[in-house]
Order: sequence, then C-alpha cells, then structure tokens
Amino acid sequence: MNRNTTESIVGSVAALLVSLCVGLVAGWPLWVTGLFMAAAAGGTLFVLHSRHYRRGQAELRIAAEQRRRMAAEQAPPPPPPPAPTPPSCEVSSGSLPSSMDGIPFAFSCRVHWLVAPNRPLDGHANPAALAAAAVVHRARQISQSHHPEDDTVLHALAASLGQAATSPDGFLSVWATEVRVEVSKHHREHLLKLADLRREQQVQERRIERERMVRAYLGDEVLTSVGSTVVWWLARNDKNVRETVDLIGTLAQLSAAANDAEVDELFKHLLPENARMPAAPTPDWFAPSPTPPEPTVTADSVEPMTEPRAEHADLLPDPDDAENGLFGHQLADLVDQHGYPEKARQVRERYRTVDAVGSANGQDPSAEDSLVPGEQAPSDPEDTRDWGAGG
Repeated sequence: MNRNTTESIVGSVAALLVSLCVGLVAGWPLWVTGLFMAAAAGGTLFVLHSRHYRRGQAELRIAAEQRRRMAAEQAPPPPPPPAPTPPSCEVSSGSLPSSMDGIPFAFSCRVHWLVAPNRPLDGHANPAALAAAAVVHRARQISQSHHPEDDTVLHALAASLGQAATSPDGFLSVWATEVRVEVSKHHREHLLKLADLRREQQVQERRIERERMVRAYLGDEVLTSVGSTVVWWLARNDKNVRETVDLIGTLAQLSAAANDAEVDELFKHLLPENARMPAAPTPDWFAPSPTPPEPTVTADSVEPMTEPRAEHADLLPDPDDAENGLFGHQLADLVDQHGYPEKARQVRERYRTVDAVGSANGQDPSAEDSLVPGEQAPSDPEDTRDWGAGG
C-alpha cells in the first residue's frame, strides 16, 4: 500500500462521515443523505486522484532532470580536434652494416618528423633529409650488432625507430614506421655456403678428434705390450678364445710395430712363416726394365762361373735357346770390360758363342773391348758370324 492509496482511503472515509453528519443534522431523508454521501466520496476521490497525478508528473519531471544532469556529468569530454598529420618521406634502397663484414642489410622505412618546440627550422631547404639521416644513424647503431642471419634485427629496429627522438642537431623530432630489413639474394647464397663449410669443418674436427682419441687409446693403453693387445682382442671377441690363441703371434707383431720395436723373442716362434723368413732380394741387374741401366760389377759381386749356383742359373736365360746367344755375348763382353777375361770366356763357353772375335773378321779383339758400353763396332760387310748356338 503506497502513499496515494492511503490518502484516497482516508479522504473517502472522511467525506462519508462528514456528509452523514450533515444529513443527520439537516434532517434529510435517508435517500438524500445516501446520495449526498456518495457524491461527497466520489468528489473526494476525484480531487485526490488529480492531485496524485499532478504530483507523479512532477516527480517524473524531477527524476528525468536528475537523470539528464547525471548523464551530463558522467559523459566523457569531447575528443580534442585531430592533430595535423606530420610530414613524412620514404627511405628505400638503403644499406645497414651487420656484424659480418661485407654482408649488409637492405633497409627501407617511412620517416616522420615534427619541428621541435622552441627550435624553429629556418633556413633549411630539405628537412626530410635531416629526418632521414637521423633515422639511418639510429638504425646503423642497432644493426651493426646483429648477424645477417639474425631475424630479430627487424623487431629491434621497429621498436627503437618507432619511438620519437630528437635529431642530432636538435631541430626535429623524428620516428619511423613500416620498417623493412632483409639480406639480398646473392648474400644469402654466400651465407648458405659459409654455413655448409662451417658444418663440414665441425664434422671434420669431430672426426679428427675421434681419430686422435682412438689412436691415443690404442697407442697408450691397448698396444703397449703383447699381453694388453691380446686382452683387448679377447675382449672384442670373447667367444673366439681358440682363434685368439692362434693370433697371438700376429698380435705380438702388431704390438711391436705400434711401438717401433722388434718382436720379443718369447713370441717369435708364434709369428707366421712369411714374417719370420724374409724373401731374398733380387739383384738389380736382373730386374726387368724397358731401358735397363748398365749394371755395376765389382770383384765382390762377381762369382766364378765354372759351376754357377743353382739360384743364379735359374735367373739367367736358358743357354740352350739359340735366341739367347746375343745375351751371352754381351754378358761376356761386360765381364771382360771389368777385368775378368777368364770369367768372360766361361760365359762364352756356356752360351756357345764365338770367342775368337779377331780371327773371324781380321780385327783386333782389344779394339772391341775399348768400345763404350752400348756402342757397336763398325759393321763389316764380310762379317757373317753366327751369334746363336753353334751348329
């Protein structure tokens, strides 16, 4: 129950009571008194309703006014008028140094500037050049500490150049937007090649380091003695004990070779046969060659040819072959030139060559001996001697 309802009830009851009292005092009939009471109650309700309506409208107007006042107080202030757009210019095709010599950055941006307060820019015809120079100067200080492959240089430049700063001369406040940084194509190819070389160098260094480690392990720990070598081999082949025993001689030879020493007498009987019996060297003057050098025969190296040793006889050409007669003749001449005529005669007899050189063509045999090795005596048209096997 609100205030208006209470007033309406109280007013209606008061109007009924007043009209009843008036009818009783005036002596009106009951029907007149009832009509008067109804009219009084209705009039009172009408008056009270009009009053309540006017009061409600007044309260609504007051509330609306208060709401408008509060809305006006809470509304943000109007935005200030937009500032004038600062002048700008495009900087392109610029280069910035990097931390790597010969590999610059390609740099471009849009430069903005404003005249510094209390510093009027008078007498300069190109303020854009001042702003661009200031921005490039700041960018060079940042880029020279970054590697060409560092992608964070773009973020560092954008963050630093996006903040307004006073130019070195103090006339302008400059900043930059739309910053772009990249490395040219041929410089990127160069960096890729350098990266490949660095990776190859790292792999090679690791390989060399591993080889050194293996050599140090084998030389300082494994191959120091025959026992340690056998233990090392047995550890790698623990299921082949019998085969390891058979390889003790080979392992002893390996340990001795690694230490630049001879095999210990204790293990020499275990060496393979080819390691214990070196092959006899072949005389140089029997070695086959397209142009064999002239052999040097000394008194110590020439042995009697009366009964040649079996191994030397096997090395010389077959004397029964008629095509080897020229070889026997030249060998006899060579032995004769070194002062062994008796041995030369034995060689001629072995190969059955003609001994009496001078008797066949009328020349002195000593003249032929005086020829330089490799030269031939003057040809004689009447010389028809047979240098092959005698027939």
